[in-house]
Amino acid sequence: MILIPAGRSARVWLVLRGVGLSLLSIFVVLCVYFWIPIGGNALGGVGKLVGSAVGLGLFFWVFSLQILRIGRAANPVLHALEVLTTLLAFFVSIFALFYYSLSIHDASAFSVPLTRTGSLYFTITVLSTVGFGDITPVTDTARVYVMVQMALDLVFIASVVKVITTTTGRAVHERTVGALSSDGSPRTARQSGDSASGGEDSDR
Repeated sequence: MILIPAGRSARVWLVLRGVGLSLLSIFVVLCVYFWIPIGGNALGGVGKLVGSAVGLGLFFWVFSLQILRIGRAANPVLHALEVLTTLLAFFVSIFALFYYSLSIHDASAFSVPLTRTGSLYFTITVLSTVGFGDITPVTDTARVYVMVQMALDLVFIASVVKVITTTTGRAVHERTVGALSSDGSPRTARQSGDSASGGEDSDR
């Protein structure tokens, strides 16, 4: 049972709203990605490591907050869709910024110099395991970043999606049980047992 208001028009509106918010989240994340200024010498080796740690830490912090919001959302399934698309856009943008800053700092890091669009494209090809081969990491530093993304891609797909679906299913179940209890629909075995005990007591 998905908690969506009765009525076809209400259901359609709620679904469209969820899809619209998901697209808006992606748009906002991409706007921030293309807006963040990154200079050629802005990040050294240590700066890149710190930036990587901060970016990934921020990602998991946002992930934790969104998981809590799913549990409290009126419509967990639709909110989970918004969370998943936002986290995916955020995840891709973080690594795209890493690759772009690395390419600016060292033009030989990849087989071709990367633009912001090229970095975004390369990140998505690594995430999707397509690997067209038109852009490849050349230096060891670039290869380490790509290996880290590959490992975290598995974590994202296996863990993040699993946590979101589990939390969503639990939230839907709790709201379904609550709705059945409030409208007097099928009672639980404990409720039936309490009624039977009450009847016996009255007979005595």
